[in-house]
Amino acid sequence: MASFDGQDAKKSALREEYVAVAEHLERIARERYEAASMPKTVDLAVHAASAMGVGLSARHRRRIDEAAIAHFLALPQYRNAPLVLLPVPVDGGIDLGPIALDAVGASKSIGVPRTDSDGHFMRFYLADKNGDVINDEPLDVDSFLGSICVVPGLVFDAEGFRVADEGDLYDDFLRFYPGHKVALIRSLQVSSNLLPREGGEVAVDYLVSESSVWKCRRY
Repeated sequence: MASFDGQDAKKSALREEYVAVAEHLERIARERYEAASMPKTVDLAVHAASAMGVGLSARHRRRIDEAAIAHFLALPQYRNAPLVLLPVPVDGGIDLGPIALDAVGASKSIGVPRTDSDGHFMRFYLADKNGDVINDEPLDVDSFLGSICVVPGLVFDAEGFRVADEGDLYDDFLRFYPGHKVALIRSLQVSSNLLPREGGEVAVDYLVSESSVWKCRRY
């Protein structure tokens, strides 16, 4: 479990700390793989992984990611959703390709986000299994009824709040989103402490990892 001391820290500081630790772990893992003549496939771990001093090997990453995806595909919220909203893939993140393939096979629609030219506003568009937009008209709110949205983030707490990448626009979108909000993550991305909040954040409903499906509760 990732852990951050104190709830009064600014989110920007947490984000910078996470990125710095992740970059440090990447360097350590790459050096170890090079020393052992292993493939240079490196995964970025979250803050708590610094105590372990290692990254994730390609085999380990594949195993835990497959388990997380299996948990996601078994969700009733996914099985019953006519539309699946997937984030833009990120290096080192969970490969969402199997979800897209499953969705197409189950006759579900796929939506992907695009931002305006200024990067201030995000809309979702229908896409194919490769994430390529197939319709230039953005999806409207009615399209989201009964849908499921995979929400990206660096780290999440038990109440479903997150620290996201700089420039993330999901909170603005989720504020009016009527569907199911799910974080598909590795268990190391779950903070054992509540994360600081600046106001305006929207929590996810479920945390889905290789080890469990957690229904977020907010008090």
